[in-house]
Amino acid sequence: MSEGFLTAAERERLNLFPKDISSEDLGRFFTLTTDDLDVVAQQRGDHSRLGFALQLCSLRYLGFIPDDLLTPPQDAVRLLAYQLDVPMEAIQAYGEREQTRSDHLAQVMVYLGYRRPSATDLKALEAWLVARALEHDKPIFLLHTAAERLRWDRLLRLGLTSLERIVSTARQQALNITFEHVSPLLSAAGERFFDDLLEPATRGYRTTLSWLQRMPNDHTASQIKGTLEKIQFLQNAQVSDWNLAAVNPNRLKFLANMGARATNQQLQRSSPMRRYPILIAFLKQSLFDFTDVVLDLFDACLWHHHVEAKAELDEMRLKAARSTNDKLRTFNEVVKIVVDGEVPGTAVRATIFNRFRSDHLQQVVQETEQLIRPQQDEAIDLFAKRYGSI
Repeated sequence: MSEGFLTAAERERLNLFPKDISSEDLGRFFTLTTDDLDVVAQQRGDHSRLGFALQLCSLRYLGFIPDDLLTPPQDAVRLLAYQLDVPMEAIQAYGEREQTRSDHLAQVMVYLGYRRPSATDLKALEAWLVARALEHDKPIFLLHTAAERLRWDRLLRLGLTSLERIVSTARQQALNITFEHVSPLLSAAGERFFDDLLEPATRGYRTTLSWLQRMPNDHTASQIKGTLEKIQFLQNAQVSDWNLAAVNPNRLKFLANMGARATNQQLQRSSPMRRYPILIAFLKQSLFDFTDVVLDLFDACLWHHHVEAKAELDEMRLKAARSTNDKLRTFNEVVKIVVDGEVPGTAVRATIFNRFRSDHLQQVVQETEQLIRPQQDEAIDLFAKRYGSI
């Protein structure tokens, strides 16, 4: 694993003052207290007092003294010069003697309670950083984290080369620990299984890995069935039985995300210590993801059919409304005949059939039966018509 991961631009930026210092940070780190003013006043000359104060505030703010100490942000110099009642231009004369800057740094460190890291400090930092590397693998993030930890412990920040070396060592140890945790899954047969994921397959995609990387994006039957096939594949591989409890959850998530984006060529070129943990985490997370997704897709499918059934019911009601009035008129006439006391009971049927044809009445009854809906009308019968599709 390469130790020098910083680019030249990153290295320069990390050794200098930030381009802009927020007003909040100016107020917090560059406002001198009474004690600060007392220790600054012990220096001789405006340039020494201003330079000493700048080193004091810079160390408190950044945890180290930037290389551009003589060209700091103007807002910071202006604020310090105002508090010390000295001209801003005095900073240009500061540091003409390198020894003065070194002596001031030593005084500032003592005043702020800082010290240079010892071998024991560095060993503790590395162990602490390994735990962070098990959660986050990005080297630049870990470097910032290590620098902040040094500042928190009031230890003067190391040079960037030393920090890069510590970060790289911590990442390698995290890699070793992760590999050790997943090693029970790496029998000869297990390694062949993982390697086969990266080889071209006959399932329509270039590799099994790329097949598993494709997530469904619609609730169609084909995509639901395809997702179920992936779940079945992972279950057959006994992914659900893999015990990864020893691996940090954030580490698993990070590795799984890498596996979801990586190509088979990238993984084949990586070392086994990196390749296998990535594939294991990706497959484990994929089983969870596909299970959640397929349930959501099926739920969306059911809702889609429910909406269709409701729309069909609304259409039926619209069509029925156009002929309901005629049916009501027919029933009204029939009921009048039935309840008419002047029509003998034996003559009711004859009277009705004299006024309405038998086939017409049968049609009215059939159409009326289609209009009759369940008391809790939720288009369940129309939904059931889609049973085959579901």
